Amino acid sequence: MSVEYDVMLRVVHIITDYSGMGGAEKMLSRLIESLPEVEHHIISLMQISDLYAASLQRCKTSRALGWRLINTPMTVFKLREIIKEIQPDVIQSWMYHANVLSTLANSSEAALVWGIHHSLTSIKEESLSTKIALKASRFLSSCPNTILFCAESSRIQHQTFGFKNQKNVVIPNGIPVQEFSSEKTIHSDQTIVGFAGRYHEAKGFPYLFEAIARVQQRNNSIFFRLAGSNVSEKNQEIVQLIEKNKVETSRITLCEQVADMPKFYNEIDLFVLSSITEGFPNVLIEAMASGVPCVTTNVGDAAAIVRDAGLVVESKNAVALADAILKYADLPLGEKCSLSLACREIIKQNYELDSVAQRYFSIWTQSKLKKSHQE
Repeated sequence: MSVEYDVMLRVVHIITDYSGMGGAEKMLSRLIESLPEVEHHIISLMQISDLYAASLQRCKTSRALGWRLINTPMTVFKLREIIKEIQPDVIQSWMYHANVLSTLANSSEAALVWGIHHSLTSIKEESLSTKIALKASRFLSSCPNTILFCAESSRIQHQTFGFKNQKNVVIPNGIPVQEFSSEKTIHSDQTIVGFAGRYHEAKGFPYLFEAIARVQQRNNSIFFRLAGSNVSEKNQEIVQLIEKNKVETSRITLCEQVADMPKFYNEIDLFVLSSITEGFPNVLIEAMASGVPCVTTNVGDAAAIVRDAGLVVESKNAVALADAILKYADLPLGEKCSLSLACREIIKQNYELDSVAQRYFSIWTQSKLKKSHQE
């Protein structure tokens, strides 16, 4: 039985790309599905993927503009025309490029809210396009009515970098906790360690594989499952890391992209995040919602997420990463069960999607009213 809602807000979401499995994309899809009382429109500067079919069905319109650097002026023109056509109350942009182009295109009466889902830990390692967008964002940062950050660490970093806005708000990403199993079975005779992340420099793969090799040398009952785009034997860089570190392939499974992530989390005992930079790692709250404790590097808001229900080590330190994995594996079964319950409770209390979605709704409503008063 469907429920009819009175539309209270018309929101245009402008995102750089809506075809990947990034944290911002997943948060946007979940937000749309959890706020049916809002009239949603999606504009992807680049592409739109069927990965997000459920959220696209909830939108009144969705469009992909095929943006590339060379056609930026035409893309801004198209954006401006679409915004005029839809006449939104609020424009919610997602990520640097979308923030910049949305600001240049918005000549309407709509309130503009930026979304930043990025860390500035390793600016020098970013692509040239991202560096340009970041500097342009700094220059334009006083333009939006509100800037939303997904992590407190990110807010501090961007303000230090020179972002200037009178209203900076932190809203963490949220997840539908009920979609992740609460029936967690912990293996007593072995430890299965999971990892999930696309193959990218930011994810710290060299340190991950070195840590795996160190763990294998000291404990033969620990097994690894690695999931993510391009995380497979077809990736020669992955193969080289395995060979360089002499990783025992019989105790590691490369799963590539996994469609059913709740099932993936339910089959592992411990989750490991080896990133060298993150804003708000969604994988941590997903794993913890499944009752899976985490070993994570101290990046973004990771330490604030896991609290005392996980282990935090410095980034780029394979020795510390391996030691933390081994420390968990050596815990008595009772302590592992207690950590599992604590993990799920932390997520239920702090990162439940419905609560997070209402905070977005509140910001949109406030931004709309503030914009109306200014005019």
